[in-house]
Amino acid sequence: MRQIAAELLEWRAADPRVAIATVVGITGSAPRPLGATLLVAPAERLAGSVSNGCVEADVYEGALSVLESRRPRVVRYGISDDRAFTVGLSCGGTIEVLIEPVGPIHERAAAAVRAGTGVVLARIVSPEDRAGTVGLWTGEGRGDEWGPDLVPLGREALIALREGHSRVAALRLADGRDASVFLHAVPAPATLAIVGATDIAIALVHFAKPLGYRSVVVDPRKALASRERFPQVDELVHEWPDVGFARLALDAGSAVVVLSHDEKFDQPALLAALRSGAGYVGAIGSSRTNEKRLAWLRAQGFSDDEVARIHAPIGLDIGARTAEETALAIVAEMLSARRGRAGGSLSARTLVTTG
Repeated sequence: MRQIAAELLEWRAADPRVAIATVVGITGSAPRPLGATLLVAPAERLAGSVSNGCVEADVYEGALSVLESRRPRVVRYGISDDRAFTVGLSCGGTIEVLIEPVGPIHERAAAAVRAGTGVVLARIVSPEDRAGTVGLWTGEGRGDEWGPDLVPLGREALIALREGHSRVAALRLADGRDASVFLHAVPAPATLAIVGATDIAIALVHFAKPLGYRSVVVDPRKALASRERFPQVDELVHEWPDVGFARLALDAGSAVVVLSHDEKFDQPALLAALRSGAGYVGAIGSSRTNEKRLAWLRAQGFSDDEVARIHAPIGLDIGARTAEETALAIVAEMLSARRGRAGGSLSARTLVTTG
């Protein structure tokens, strides 16, 4: 939803004939995760993806049919299905795709997402005669679009939004039938706080944006931390790090990256970062610089466990040389830490077989 929110609002303003397709079920392997979304409009307009191209052409045709009938439908694609194989789904799994006309509830969700608000869309998958989006929960509360039928799912919706993971839940409908409801969670963007308006920071903002981060550059030097140098950044804070961080709500999904390479910036930035709830803290510098940095932090009263939160020297070891390569190494480490992964090569994994 975050990737196609702008197109959804723009296309609907020009022509109401827009459909949205969402991955609402996965069995086995799939090219895209739960909640992956494709926006479709006549004249072969598409935005987003539900399968990285495997079944998009077929979903497009299905979306045109839905726009004609105005009736949502659930389409299943799997490798054992001759039709699915024909349209190219060959990853070995099965996906369920809900295709429905875009309506006011989708527009309100897209507007909320663009404004930086987290949302949960309740989408009935079965029974198929009730399929479609029936509720919207925002990070600010349920509002009027989470009807009485959905009240039993309120707690699960809140958990899905907090954890940032979509899920399928069971619900008893008012007519007594059991329903399967896809709770599509689109959390508010995580904050990436960057200290130091360097060339690496410019590249880091560029890489982090499509990953869903809201980037903030903290640097009192206005000539460096300018909108001309950072056209993509969400916010520029012209304060010293300790003052600037007081304005930010840093939680477990947030990342702090210290790129200043200057003690008068590094030290207050790391003090503030370690006192925050940021899930990732990284600092640029050599191993020798980092040893001095950690010794200073311990002298300030931080324990070994606390200073161990700092990823330094920052980034994965990919042999980075340029600013862009260094930024790529940093954002890769941020993501691996967020997912709880080591960040090694997939081809180096040990394959375990059972006989």
